[in-house]
Formats: sequence, C-alpha cells, structure tokens
Amino acid sequence: MEDRFEFVSDWPKWQRENVADFERITALGAKLWGNSEHLKLQLLRPTPEIPPGATMDDLLALERLGLQKIWAAQKWMPKALQPIIIVGDQQFGLFEAMHEIVRRAIAALGN
Repeated sequence: MEDRFEFVSDWPKWQRENVADFERITALGAKLWGNSEHLKLQLLRPTPEIPPGATMDDLLALERLGLQKIWAAQKWMPKALQPIIIVGDQQFGLFEAMHEIVRRAIAALGN
C-alpha cells in the first residue's frame, strides 16, 4: 500500500528558526497573489507585479511551497472542490494559478 505521506520524506527538518522564514515567504505569497481578482490581474500581465524586496531565493522558496500545495490538492482534494480561475481562454486550478504567477516572477527576475 502506498504511503499517503511519502512526499514529506525529502522535506528539510522543521526547526524553530524556520518560523520567521515561513512567515516571510507566506507574506510574500499573500502580496503576490492577493484575492482572486488580484490573482486574475497578475495572470493577465505579461510579467507579474513583484512585491518590493522579493529576492530570487524568496520566490524559489515560495515555488516549492506552491508545488507542495498542488501535489496535496491533486492527491486529496476532489476535483469538484478545487477552485478554478479563468483568464481569457485559459483555466487554472487555484494552486496552479498561484504557481504560474510565481514561475513568471522567477523568470522575470532571472532576466
């Protein structure tokens, strides 16, 4: 039988010092994504509006967090319950939309 939590085996060990990093990264995500309307606006832009002070390392950490959410949603959340974001002729699951914005922000900082 497959272990439902096998994906956590390669996560770094959580330590008290990680709390500040986690808070900073999740605050960055909140600024980058905002509410569903802001999320749509970010997806409509050729390059998302990146919050001031965000670094490549911050965005990469946010991307890892987003990928974990996507994986968990695909594994445990029924498709009917996953919010869909429609932008033009494209459809994104909520976490896929968040990941796409982070991916674009990383590409923009990389140039």
